[in-house]
Amino acid sequence: MNIEDHEKIFDQLSKNENHGRLAVLNAPTGCGKSYSVIDFLCNHAVKNQKFRAFFVTDQKKNLSLDLFQECWTNQKNVVSNLTIPFYKKVATIRSLTDTVRLLINDFENKNIPNLIRTPNLEKGFDDLRDSFNLYEIIQNQNSNSINGWYDLEKAELAFRKILAKEIALLGHIEQYGFENKESQNSIREFLRKSPQNLQKWIYKIYPTIDLQNYQIFLCTTDKFIRSYTPFFNADSKLFLYSDIIKNNLVVLDEFDSTKSRIWNKSLNDALTIKVDLLTLFDIIYQGLKRIDENVPQQLKDILTKDNSNLHYLNIAKDLNKEFKLSYLYKIKGTVTPNTFVIHTPVNTILSNKNYWYSHFIEKKKQVIVDNKKDNNLRFNSMLSRVSKFIKSFNQYILNCARQYMSERNSTVNSLDSAINQVDACWTIYRALRLDDNQIKMLMNSSLNGLTQTIKSNSKLESIDNSHEFQKNGLELYRFVNSEQHDLQTEINASFLSITAENYLLELVSKCMVYGLSATASIPTVLDNYDLNYLKEKLNHNFIDGRNCLTTDTKKEFDYDKRYKEHGISVNCEIVGMYDNIKDLLKDRLKNKNVKIDWNKIREIDSDFKKIQNKIAINGKKEVNYFKQRYMSLFESFVYFLLDSNLTSFLGLQSKLPDKTEYMSQKLIQQVFDVLSDQLCESRNVKLCFISNTNGDIQNQLQESLN
Repeated sequence: MNIEDHEKIFDQLSKNENHGRLAVLNAPTGCGKSYSVIDFLCNHAVKNQKFRAFFVTDQKKNLSLDLFQECWTNQKNVVSNLTIPFYKKVATIRSLTDTVRLLINDFENKNIPNLIRTPNLEKGFDDLRDSFNLYEIIQNQNSNSINGWYDLEKAELAFRKILAKEIALLGHIEQYGFENKESQNSIREFLRKSPQNLQKWIYKIYPTIDLQNYQIFLCTTDKFIRSYTPFFNADSKLFLYSDIIKNNLVVLDEFDSTKSRIWNKSLNDALTIKVDLLTLFDIIYQGLKRIDENVPQQLKDILTKDNSNLHYLNIAKDLNKEFKLSYLYKIKGTVTPNTFVIHTPVNTILSNKNYWYSHFIEKKKQVIVDNKKDNNLRFNSMLSRVSKFIKSFNQYILNCARQYMSERNSTVNSLDSAINQVDACWTIYRALRLDDNQIKMLMNSSLNGLTQTIKSNSKLESIDNSHEFQKNGLELYRFVNSEQHDLQTEINASFLSITAENYLLELVSKCMVYGLSATASIPTVLDNYDLNYLKEKLNHNFIDGRNCLTTDTKKEFDYDKRYKEHGISVNCEIVGMYDNIKDLLKDRLKNKNVKIDWNKIREIDSDFKKIQNKIAINGKKEVNYFKQRYMSLFESFVYFLLDSNLTSFLGLQSKLPDKTEYMSQKLIQQVFDVLSDQLCESRNVKLCFISNTNGDIQNQLQESLN
C-alpha cells in the first residue's frame, strides 16, 4: 500500500463536510497498511496546516513515535521548507499512570531540564512518586481496586500546578494563577519561544498544555474511548464530546478489535453505577417542576423552548398517577443479589420463574410487589415505561445541553476554555438537583442523538428489525432488600444503551472515521461490528475502502488470483484447544501408525506445567492465556512434522521467545526436539529463532533455509 491509496479514501471521507462518513478497509497483514497510513498522515499534515488527525491503536507497542518521526522527517523530500519540529506537531496522549511512569523515569534518569528542576518541583515529584508507589502496591494486591486512584489523581494535579508555577516564574509572568485564562495563555506563549530542551520535555510529558498547536494525536483505544485532561483543568473531558475531534480524521488501527474495548467499558460503566430507578424518576419529576421558578434564566430560556418542559412534566404526572410512583415499592418474598429483570428490545428475562405483579395498598400507603394477580399495576410495564421516559428526558437534556454549549462557547476562543456537551449536561442536571451518581448513570446511557446528524436508510430499517439490540441496547434491574430501607426495595437500574455500534455511529456523526485491519470488513470475525447495521444506518456514507484503492494495490490484494498463478493452496486448521501435549498427540495420531515414547511426552508436559506454575503468581487468567499460546504453537509443530510434503514452517509470534517463562525459548526448543524425534525420525528437521536481536533478518532466513 502507498500514500495514494489513503488519499483516495480520505477524499471520499471528506466529501460530507468532514463528518458523517465511515470508511472501512480490510488489508492483509504485511501489506504495509500501518506504515503507509502513518506516512499519509504526516504528508497531509505538512501540506495542510489545518489538517488534524487521531491515530488510535489497540496496543501501546503500536504507538510508534519513532516511526512517525521517521515519516515526518521524510516529508522534507515533499516540502522543502519543512521547519516545524516533529515534537510540536505530533503528540502522544497517555493515561494518568503512563504519564506518571514517564515522569518517574525522566526524574530518576536526570532527563529533566536543569532550567525547571527546582526544589519545589522535586518536592512535588516526591509526593507524586509516593502516591504512585502506593497505588501500584494496591493494584498488585487487587487489580480491580480503585483505592489509591483518587490520591494519585490529586498528587498529579498538584504536580501540574507546581510545574505551571515554575514555568510562570521562568517566563516572568506576573499575577500568575493556575485557573486564570490570561496566565495560561502567557505560559503557552512563553513555551513557544522557550529553549528547545525545556519546550521538548514539557510537550513530551504534557502535550495537553497547548493542544491547539498539534496536528496529529496518538493514543490507545482504551484512552480514546475515555477522556483526556487538559493541562490547566482538574477534570477530564471525554474525547467523544470534545471539539478536539470535531470534523477531524480518526484512524482506528486494528478496527475490529475496538469493539471489545468499547463493550468492556460500556458494561463496566453500566454495572458499576447503582441508581434507584424510582428515586431517579422522582428527582426528575421534581426538577421539571422547578424549571419555571428556580432555574437560572439562561437555562430556563433553553429548557422551556417550544414548551418541551411541559411535555415531559405531563408525561411524568401521568406515570406517577398510573403507577403510584410517589409511594414506596416493596417486593415481598426472597430477594437475592441474583434477583433481576432484563428488558431487551424483544424479550423480558426474569430471574424468578414466577411473574411479578404490583398492587397499591391504600391502607399501608405502599405498593407491594408479589406473585398475586389481583389489582395489578403492571410492574414490568412500569419498569419499561419509566425507563423509556427517563431515556427520552435524557435526550431532551442532551439537546438543551447542545444549545447551552453553543451559546457558552461562542464567547471563548481556546479549546481548553470551551465546555463540551457532557459539561453542559452536568450543568443542567445540577441545576435540576440531580446528584453525581444519577448524572453519571444518565451520561453513560446518552448516545441516542444519531438521527440528527446521520441519515439512515429508513426503507431498510422498516424491513429488517433484526438489529434492535444494536440500536437500543438493554435494561437491567437488580432488586435489593435491606434493613436500612426495610419498607422499600431498591430497584437498581442499569441502561446499557451504549452498544459498540452506537458509540461508533456517534463518533462518525462528529468526525471522519477510517477503520483498517486485516479483517475490518469480514462479518464472521467474532469481535467485529455488526457491519450490516452500520451500513443500514449510514447508507451511502459507509465506504468500502477496497473500492477506493489504486489499480496496483487492488492487484496486490487479489490473493486468489496470485495463489492460482503460483499453484498455492490454503488449508485452515483450528489450534489451541488442548491443555497438554499428551492429549494433543493422542487425538492427532488416531488412525496413524506412529510409535510414541509416552514417557518422553510426559517429561515435556511436566516441564510445561512447571512453566505454567511460574506464571501462576500473576493470576489464573494470565496462566490460561499463555498456556493457550504455547499449545497453539506446539500443535502447529505437530501439523508440520506429520506432513512429509511440507518443507518449511513459519510461526509468527507476537511475543518472541526469550529467557522468561512467558515464551520460554528453552521450553519451545525442548518440545520441538522431542516432537521431531518422535514424529519424523527419517527427516532432518531443525528449529530456527529469527528476530532483530539475532542480526540481519535476511541472513537468518537464508541460513535457516539452507
